[in-house]
Amino acid sequence: MKNIILTGTYNSRNKGDAAMEISTAKALTEASPDINVTIHTPFPDMDNAFYAPFPVIRCSRRRLIWGSLLVLRGLLWHWLGWSFLIKGNKELNSYAKADLVVDLSGDMQTESYGPHVAYSHFIPIALGLAMNRPVMLCAQSIGPFKFTMPLARFLFNRVDLITVRDRISEDYVKKMKVAAPLIFTADMAFLLKPAPDELIDEILAKEGIAIRAKKACGVSVSGLISDHFSRYNPLSRKMSFEQFMARELDTFIEQSDMECVFIPHVTGPATIKDDRIAAHKVVQNMKNANKAHIIEGDYRPDELKGILKRLWVHTGARMHASIGAVTSGVPVVPIAYSHKTLGVMIQFGLKDYVIDISRWQPGMLTENLLKLLENKSKLSTLIVSRIDLLKEKSQENVNRILAIIS
Repeated sequence: MKNIILTGTYNSRNKGDAAMEISTAKALTEASPDINVTIHTPFPDMDNAFYAPFPVIRCSRRRLIWGSLLVLRGLLWHWLGWSFLIKGNKELNSYAKADLVVDLSGDMQTESYGPHVAYSHFIPIALGLAMNRPVMLCAQSIGPFKFTMPLARFLFNRVDLITVRDRISEDYVKKMKVAAPLIFTADMAFLLKPAPDELIDEILAKEGIAIRAKKACGVSVSGLISDHFSRYNPLSRKMSFEQFMARELDTFIEQSDMECVFIPHVTGPATIKDDRIAAHKVVQNMKNANKAHIIEGDYRPDELKGILKRLWVHTGARMHASIGAVTSGVPVVPIAYSHKTLGVMIQFGLKDYVIDISRWQPGMLTENLLKLLENKSKLSTLIVSRIDLLKEKSQENVNRILAIIS
């Protein structure tokens, strides 16, 4: 049996992280019956049941000092061969048995969230390298780095393979002068299958939402995008993100006669990260609140994709919500706060519909959504024509993993 560690994600309540984990784990075990997948997460108590039957082990990357000490212990274990250095530690023992460490940090190999966050995502990579395990950075958006650039370059130069999910990241890694093999692939969540229609019918009935009875626009908002709006958009001096988003959606509803369905793609673990709370703040500021519905339950990523599949169009700031929509043939107007969104949406021919959070002006969202509706048939055809190719690119990550462990 070959043992593979999946690491780098945050928590199963972040449905984008969960989509990457589940898609990768299932694709690997379906590709070969001789593969054992273990998921390393900072929140094993929350994630154990969610990721079953795949075993979950606590990842120490968010405890920076302890995680760094584990890297040192792993390095000494490799150099000296003293088994007591890893005895009793599940994380170190898992690495000792691993045939490959696959990092699924998504868009976290960057300093955009602070140098300390970038360092936390370096720890699993450093631990794998310290214990002389093969390491792969899988389907990521990478950069930019500033203070941590020397460490990023040091680690990336020593991994076995880097695959990126957008051309912007590919160009950035090349400029870093990284020696490791670099391949352009696609996000692992492209492989996620939506839940069955019967289950989606039950969920929508439970939520009291009749999407099939009317055309609806999906919306994903978050505290994170609200924070980026207040930091980088000059309009934040006059109004909050919630007030601005409410005005934009009101205008769209009035001009399109459509309803909006808020789809939470992150529900924790901290309350401040719950997209449902962010959605309620927007709806409270809407004049047309009676035409806005919020998904209140906490659902799995395949269930959310099944809901997204029912929509007419979608907009919002959660990239994996946008991925769930476009891989179901639903056109989107993404709201971007980093290059990851633009880089992925270019592949679907939706570059002109992406809204930069720092340059967002009144009426822009409505204009883009109305243009999306006008060109929906053409765009849906274009998107669907590209899905199979992008799924093949996503599957290429699996093929590369199999090649490494063979």
